[in-house]
Amino acid sequence: MKLVEKESGVHDPAVAGLLHEEVIKLYSDTGLVSDEAMQEFIANAKEALKTTREVSSNEVADFSFARKAMGELR
Repeated sequence: MKLVEKESGVHDPAVAGLLHEEVIKLYSDTGLVSDEAMQEFIANAKEALKTTREVSSNEVADFSFARKAMGELR
């Protein structure tokens, strides 16, 4: 929780807890995030920021390094 507070700048424990619940969905054994989880995270962020601008997963994160590493490990 301290990391969430530090990295996000959120100091309200209730809000930090909710943010943690959303962020934890993004973790996986492979280092990759499912499209569904990323879209849900984007939708929640858009709602919190009160914006309607379309945001693609590519604008939020670049997982090309993780895909390349996975390919080399296989």
